[in-house]
Amino acid sequence: MDSQVFTPEQRKELLARLQVPFPDELVEWRITAESRDGKKGLAVAYANRRAYADRLSAVFGPDGWTDEYFRHTSPTQRIRQRDGKTFVINSSKISVFCKVTITGGLGFHTGDGEAWADDENGETRASAQAFRRACCEFGLGRYFYNLADIWVPLDQYGKIIKKPTLPAWALPPVTKNPAAAASAVGPARNANGSAGVPAKISTTVTPTVGARPSTSASTTSGLGPTPALQRATQLAPAQASANDRIGTPTTPMVVLPGEIANQKVRDQINAYSRPLGVTLYAQIVQGTKDAIENGQLPKGDMAKQLLRYLQIGQQFLDEARQLAPQVLEGNLHALMDRHRIPSLATVPALNVLKSFVEELRTLAGSAKDTRLAAQTKAA
Repeated sequence: MDSQVFTPEQRKELLARLQVPFPDELVEWRITAESRDGKKGLAVAYANRRAYADRLSAVFGPDGWTDEYFRHTSPTQRIRQRDGKTFVINSSKISVFCKVTITGGLGFHTGDGEAWADDENGETRASAQAFRRACCEFGLGRYFYNLADIWVPLDQYGKIIKKPTLPAWALPPVTKNPAAAASAVGPARNANGSAGVPAKISTTVTPTVGARPSTSASTTSGLGPTPALQRATQLAPAQASANDRIGTPTTPMVVLPGEIANQKVRDQINAYSRPLGVTLYAQIVQGTKDAIENGQLPKGDMAKQLLRYLQIGQQFLDEARQLAPQVLEGNLHALMDRHRIPSLATVPALNVLKSFVEELRTLAGSAKDTRLAAQTKAA
């Protein structure tokens, strides 16, 4: 690949540049859920694919990074509701796997995205989603995951009336020196001072029939294309390592109890913070510790008990993500609102998740009966 390799100091500086928040004018907001009366919506901040690509080019040069895509389409059925009637349509789920590579020895990361084939912009959405998630693993745009979802007023068309105000830490640093501001995201230089790297290549790989891309540990599961499925299937953001957290305020990491001394065990426990989300992960860790100290749980191997509850949380989340696409969107919204769950990336507590999954099972069973009835009637 590239013969030029950045020094450790340069890598640290470049990742810091990459993690600088986007200017406010590049930040957009989408509504992922609406109140029952339709007057308020849950707004989530994001930046489009072009903003991510421009930042990569600004820091590493247009020839300093590459993106590759692997697309797969799998036939399935989708429940739709129109004019108070429920029916089943034949559709396909588009899955896109993206690999972003940065030259200079920084390596690559991957991400994936999903959309429905009957959405005319589905493939574009899935590709952009996969690209942004791969970039997030380098720290680019990761701060969006630390922004709280905001309820905002909506107009009669469901549009945001006034754009939310971002907190100061989610904005680029203010400087009176334009040159210094430009250098925050300026072109990178290799160890010998050169900026030359191999030409940028964007390729598409055609999979074999029925094949599905295998994702690396840095890949996150795709979001569904609808607001309800986005909320229900969203994975928690990747948690940055201490070395990655350069200059960007993030959600504080949970400190494990000192009695868990084995580093391998601590790493095993910490690994759950990503799939569970930092909120649920922190609640399980602190809740287990408090329960042991208060005598609600027997004293003994804290690590063993902690891993048990983390595994239970993971099982509930996996089941929820499998059941969510089987439920009508309106019912899924209502259920998540009732349990005060913005998305499965931000479940507040294990007992809340347990109750949510129990009700979700009932809804999924009812939806299955409705689907079978519709298919029988159509036959």
